[in-house]
Amino acid sequence: MRGNDWKTGRSWIQQEIITPDTLERCKKRCTIIDEIKLDDGFRHLLLRRLPSGMHSLELFPRLKILRISKCSNLEFICEHDLEDLTSLHSLKIWECPKLVSFPKGGLPASCLTELQLFDCADLKSLPEHMNSLLPSLEDLRLFLLPKLEVFPEGGLPSKLKSLYIENCSKLIAARMQWSLQSLPSLSKFTVGVDENVESFPEEMLLPSTLASLEIWSLKTLKSLNYSGLQHLTSLEQLTITDCHNLQSMPGEGLPSSLSSIEIWRCPLLDQRCQQGRGEDWLMCRLTFCRRY
Repeated sequence: MRGNDWKTGRSWIQQEIITPDTLERCKKRCTIIDEIKLDDGFRHLLLRRLPSGMHSLELFPRLKILRISKCSNLEFICEHDLEDLTSLHSLKIWECPKLVSFPKGGLPASCLTELQLFDCADLKSLPEHMNSLLPSLEDLRLFLLPKLEVFPEGGLPSKLKSLYIENCSKLIAARMQWSLQSLPSLSKFTVGVDENVESFPEEMLLPSTLASLEIWSLKTLKSLNYSGLQHLTSLEQLTITDCHNLQSMPGEGLPSSLSSIEIWRCPLLDQRCQQGRGEDWLMCRLTFCRRY
């Protein structure tokens, strides 16, 4: 570690993993750390539990993997427009409750393949212009983002293969605006942890390219929507977990491409199967792999 301006607290950090221990010497000489700049030789960086005075993070072009977690006062990744982050492949941000937004104008990371955001209570939006600035993005995971309402204007990148949405109540409520039909590569979709969905999926909500659909912990889900499933002609795997109010499955209309249906901890549906009631029972006998 070396510093160039100890009085202001601005410093160059030359270690790949930055934690309270690695910052100890710096903290003894700085009253506050309000900004971190990274040497352009960095490739992998983990930032965890940084000091309370750090509000922004400057990124440099050669970074490939960036992890940010438990930075309780981090508000911005960068407070001004970024240069191209052509080497960045993976970005994960965990438990940064005051993170408000990404850089104005978007995140210019043309090689980014993985973006994961978890438990950022104040985050209201994803990076702007994702469809054009993140053309290589394949895996997007969104967890516990209560203020996130919509995807950015222009939609998600067309190469996206896997989308995971969990405990994002406003985003799930606005699901008819997702425009997932415009994603020709999307093959895996997971949605979970919501208390306001009674029927899923709506007609034309999901693209026909899906091979795997996982639904879990939708507390008020009562039924699967026939019209939303029948056009999923590539669907092979359907998994439903912890949907305690799910009462029935479609008697017809499930895609013929399905090779596995797994039901985990859905007591009402399991009861119908065990009692041999109507079309649900026939489906249980023919296709269900019920597990607990």
